[in-house]
Amino acid sequence: MRPESSPAASNTMTLDAVLARLAAREAVDGILLLGSTATGALTPASDYDLLLVFADLPAPLRLVNTWIDGRLTEVYCTTARAVERVVADQAGWPDASEEGAIVNWLRAGRVAHDRAGRLGRAQETARAAPPPALSGERESYGAWRKIGYNVAQMRRYLASDDPVSGLAVDLRLLYSLMEVVAHYFTVRGLPWRGEKPAIRHLAAHDPGFLDRLRRCLAEPDRRRKVHHYEELARLALAPVGGLWQTGTTIVAPGAGWGRGGARRRAARPRTRSPSGTARRGPRLTMLGEGRGCRTLAARPRHPPPGSDRYPGARTPPPRGRDRREVAFFAESVVASRRGRENGSDERPRGSSK
Repeated sequence: MRPESSPAASNTMTLDAVLARLAAREAVDGILLLGSTATGALTPASDYDLLLVFADLPAPLRLVNTWIDGRLTEVYCTTARAVERVVADQAGWPDASEEGAIVNWLRAGRVAHDRAGRLGRAQETARAAPPPALSGERESYGAWRKIGYNVAQMRRYLASDDPVSGLAVDLRLLYSLMEVVAHYFTVRGLPWRGEKPAIRHLAAHDPGFLDRLRRCLAEPDRRRKVHHYEELARLALAPVGGLWQTGTTIVAPGAGWGRGGARRRAARPRTRSPSGTARRGPRLTMLGEGRGCRTLAARPRHPPPGSDRYPGARTPPPRGRDRREVAFFAESVVASRRGRENGSDERPRGSSK
């Protein structure tokens, strides 16, 4: 199936106008502004980040990617009940989990809309309690094992005269460098907040590592680039003893292969696009149970054979005319074509008066 998207009318709307439009919807219980959107420290390159809290998910929505006022925007979707469940036991959530993310968002975010006061109370609880637990020995061991494996594989490829192996080294370096930077924080028990905060932290606390990273990124020679990468790996893993040695046996604990449970299948509703082609400013919607909703109900994550209901949602799978219900949030964010033409306050498509 070819993914499709629709133009984002919010691309020409201000953030305040979008927030007012969302707040007018009874289904929207609260809105939390995140990151620079909350602090107001926006630059021309900044994006918008929002947590949209529904009274109850009208459709299996999890994430919406759109544009507001010309800025790339991420809107995370959840429910008030999920937020309250998360903060009730926030000490038990790892910092890197999505529940931990909700707690951190509440601690640092700014409430833009709070219909019943539930979001504000959840924020007070989150700020009063200790923050989520940072990475521990298990995560550090995983980082040590993964980085050591990447180094061993690159050495093996680099020893070959096969041009395909050389290209494989180049490809592996693309993601391995990012892993080294991220796991620099893992093994030190530091929170990961994204690439830019990581760069700022390194500039302030470990300029030598940052300088080595810059040299590695700029190095055109493959062998010297791998050398820089290995040095970065050793520096990143210094708190746990450095790289594992060639000829040693390393074990990754966990469930055996094929025993980790069924993979979740993403719901992909088919939508119609006027042009049939994507262009700048499309609205992309990820379906799911919503942030922090995954353990809300004691029901199976996947519908049983023959079932036509999504876990965590009150609506059947979007098919045929029901497909339009999935656009509920999108219609809350943007003015429909009909509304833009006649200036009326349109309802979500598929809803009744």
